[in-house]
Amino acid sequence: MVSDDTEHTIMVFQSLVEAEGDVDRFRRAFARRLRFWLLLVPAGAGLATVKSVLRLWVGIPPTRSGVQSAGNGAAMRSAVIGAFYRDDPARRVAFVEAASQVTHRDRRAIEGAQLVALAAASSCVAEFDRESPRYRTDPAWEQPFQPADRVSGYVIPSVQAALLCWRSHPNDFRAAVTMAVEMGGDTDTVAAIVGGIVGSQVGEDGIPMDWLAGLVDWPRGVEWMRRLGPYTWPFLPIRNAVFLVTVLAHGLRRLLPPY
Repeated sequence: MVSDDTEHTIMVFQSLVEAEGDVDRFRRAFARRLRFWLLLVPAGAGLATVKSVLRLWVGIPPTRSGVQSAGNGAAMRSAVIGAFYRDDPARRVAFVEAASQVTHRDRRAIEGAQLVALAAASSCVAEFDRESPRYRTDPAWEQPFQPADRVSGYVIPSVQAALLCWRSHPNDFRAAVTMAVEMGGDTDTVAAIVGGIVGSQVGEDGIPMDWLAGLVDWPRGVEWMRRLGPYTWPFLPIRNAVFLVTVLAHGLRRLLPPY
């Protein structure tokens, strides 16, 4: 099954298509999708995101709905913006800022999202070249990529870890995502960020076929993702309940022997 990270990426992409290059229209479209997403009681939603969407529901506009949080919510959904506007840096920056501020206004969260989008845009080229004139002047690439001491829900160690996995395996989706998961911590978000960045280069053909075959989620299956169809609203609360029970069951199983 997919997590909220994938759900947010899908909502961002749908909003990008709907906006047709208008950042204000994009912001409104994304906020509208977030409202209904929360209404269906998704499992695993971050506290900052929940607070922000509740603010949207009481009438606070998406330009002011975000809260002061340096969580991973903005970074986890920004790779798709980097790929979408890979040849338009100004729009990439503007749209990442807009998507971030709907839920997260802390500058660390926004800068982390910008860095993920830049990585995805870079990954779209045939071969990432650190010395390329296009990226050589960006100070982001001069930062050392070191494993974080603890990969938490905090944006700085999460983005550090994601960039380390990407730079270690820039063309190998399985190896990069596996490395992210094996680091532990906020694995679903870090792996989603890594998958978004590496996937921007390798495409669907680069995703292991057994991973795609193993996705049994409904209505968010592989075919639905390809066509980005509308949600089947009446059934989503049932799906979300099944997802929650599945996550809790895995968590309880890990507390029991054999560990």
